[in-house]
Amino acid sequence: MYYGNYDPNGTYIGFYVKDIHGDNIPTSNIELSEAEWQEALTGNYKVIGGKHTYCDSELPAEGEIEDQKLAILDAEYQQQFAELSQALGIATLAENTNLTTSIKADYLTLKTEYDTKRGEVNGG
Repeated sequence: MYYGNYDPNGTYIGFYVKDIHGDNIPTSNIELSEAEWQEALTGNYKVIGGKHTYCDSELPAEGEIEDQKLAILDAEYQQQFAELSQALGIATLAENTNLTTSIKADYLTLKTEYDTKRGEVNGG
């Protein structure tokens, strides 16, 4: 029986055999058969969800995943901000102060929601 030690990203960083290493096997490990050990040596496998998993391409880095989530979030909110900006311009030109005040409040609510979601994606 082999043991594969892996980092927080699931990348194998060491391999151990109980008969050789005894109790000196790092705790972040997964049991591997000889065939799985050989697969892990190719670099095409990672530990995902506690399982030895084939990865046909390099998994995106954490920053790339964040960037993708932020791009989706930005696209989702961009249209809403544009509509509010247009409505505010029209209300301002019409000198409708009640509507202008209401649109500004809607904008602040949307901005707070957007900023909160961006903070969640950015990890804080």
